[in-house]
Amino acid sequence: MNIARLPGSKLRLSRQNPTEAGFTIIELMIALSILSLVLLLSTFGIVQIGKLYSKGMNQANTQNAARNIMNNIASQIQLGGVIPQFMAPGTPATATTPSSVGAVCIGSKRYSFMVNHELTKAPTDHALWLDVMNGSSTCQPITALITSVTPTDLLNTSSPNNGSELLSTNMRLTDLNIASANGFYTITVSLAYGDDDLINYTPRSGVTPAVTTCKGGTGSEFCALATLTQTIAPRMAE
Repeated sequence: MNIARLPGSKLRLSRQNPTEAGFTIIELMIALSILSLVLLLSTFGIVQIGKLYSKGMNQANTQNAARNIMNNIASQIQLGGVIPQFMAPGTPATATTPSSVGAVCIGSKRYSFMVNHELTKAPTDHALWLDVMNGSSTCQPITALITSVTPTDLLNTSSPNNGSELLSTNMRLTDLNIASANGFYTITVSLAYGDDDLINYTPRSGVTPAVTTCKGGTGSEFCALATLTQTIAPRMAE
């Protein structure tokens, strides 16, 4: 049989190769579902890594701050050659209310502090202030840091002299105590990082130290605790 062709035209016969066929809608949906699952798991993993990193950094910073405070006080007692004076806050702290102002005095060095007060970014807000006393023999908190005598007042000052804050923003002092026995001094320093809704706090009661825990759950990476206890003896004669 003859097939007539127009001049210049070409007869093309093609057959589709099954292996070159495109995706069906079902295959495409399956592929997108798998891709979505991989992206979801990757995102979850990245978020968890970020939380662990934040938790580790907050814990390290809190631990370092507690260690610096402990070393500061311990070195003053060991090398100061004087008996340290400790004035506990007049009003004990509660789970939600900070205590009145207390003080630790070692020679001319004075540590004015408030328990369970979260330090804010306000330049006049303080929680543990170190300064040098002007020849006073009475251990009292720096008067520039106290606006009145009510227990709920904070450590506030606009321009304190020769002093420095020992805590960082969002940290709080949960316990500070110095006890003496047989010529030895036992120092307890406890810090917490985080807001009130992340922390369970039981204040010190006499010789029973304060107890602070993180509540866990959402935002737990923004809660960190550090407690140090050290017993020392003065190296210089009093």
